[in-house]
Amino acid sequence: MMAFRPVPAAQNWEFTLSYGPWTAFPFTTLIENECRNMIDQELNTIMDWAYPLLLIRNEEEDIDFASGGGALSLSLSHHLSASPLSISLELSWLALNLPYTLSYRQSLDLLGVPIASAQTNASGQARIRSADYALWVQYRLWQTSSFTARLAVGGHLLIMRGDISLQGNCEFTSIIGDDELTFNEHKSIQDLRNGGIKVPRSLFFPSLSLNLSTRLWRPIHLQTRLVISQGLFLTAGLSLQF
Repeated sequence: MMAFRPVPAAQNWEFTLSYGPWTAFPFTTLIENECRNMIDQELNTIMDWAYPLLLIRNEEEDIDFASGGGALSLSLSHHLSASPLSISLELSWLALNLPYTLSYRQSLDLLGVPIASAQTNASGQARIRSADYALWVQYRLWQTSSFTARLAVGGHLLIMRGDISLQGNCEFTSIIGDDELTFNEHKSIQDLRNGGIKVPRSLFFPSLSLNLSTRLWRPIHLQTRLVISQGLFLTAGLSLQF
């Protein structure tokens, strides 16, 4: 008769410390959209101050983002007795970087006759440096004496803090003459709010993750996790079950 090693008694609580990289690829995320809005509004503020003639205009914009960064997370989980379910609270510190390039054209026509135009080329970076709070409900898919796989669904609350940089130049052409503007802006998100730019205080979004736990020594486990949320997170860390 084949003998099986018994699965150890479940520990009700688990504390985890983990870190891992982040990318917005392959999604267009809410974070990316909010950064785009901040950059658009700040650029419009610059252009409206420099060239008020273009307040009534046609606009063409092309902005391309890259992404990278990471998250350091602390979580506390409670594994429900006699149930495959767990509930987790998580606090993370996010350092997310979204460098971008921007091409922006504005024009003013009168009865089909071009009056003025402005071609702007810029680059910069939006950075999120903020706390993130999450609540997870996990379901145990599979468990052996040394390995556990869980699927989790949850929600994240991200506090919008950080800064943006915007450097570039604008070539202005009109029937009364030409001009060129060079700009170099660096502002915190709070500075943008104080200047009248609409930036939400926080963002909420749903999340899905696959959590893998491997027992290393008694209550110490290696935790690896793939999170699909505002992009992709792949984290690894250690947990203590008690």
